[in-house]
Amino acid sequence: NDCCHIDACTSNLSFVKKPILRVLVITAFCLAMVLIISWFLLTAYERWFLHEQVAMVRLDNGQVLFADTARTRTQQVKGLSKRYVVPRDGLLFVYQTPQDVGIWMKDMRFPIDIVWISDGEIIHIVENALLDDSSDRDVYRAGEPVDYVLELAAGEVNRLEIEVGDLIGVEY
Repeated sequence: NDCCHIDACTSNLSFVKKPILRVLVITAFCLAMVLIISWFLLTAYERWFLHEQVAMVRLDNGQVLFADTARTRTQQVKGLSKRYVVPRDGLLFVYQTPQDVGIWMKDMRFPIDIVWISDGEIIHIVENALLDDSSDRDVYRAGEPVDYVLELAAGEVNRLEIEVGDLIGVEY
């Protein structure tokens, strides 16, 4: 009798476990879907709203780049920080009034090439700007006011044969 009683209890418990397992699996699946959709929406938000305008950058040698733009102070402070890749061909910082712009590598995950542009001419280049891994933050500067700063993936300045003195055209 005791044996039968235990079997009856066990069969009752296994019957209860199945719906609980189903609920857990469905809950885990729904949570995973919410996380995936949230990630997609945040990525889309960043691409379409934070860097909503794309600039066409015409190089002196005839090549054309398409770069996301950073126009607001918030966009410019963030730059490429905490990203894993350079968007499109680069990120173009647009300044309404020329200014001496400092670029630092805070929270960067990869090195970049930095190009400073004044009145349509490249005035300074830093290739392979290193990641900031010290407490003393290195700030890269051209030393004079610029209208634009173009950040590219490391090695692109060399690959595209970009040099100081080259002319650059920007269209929106």
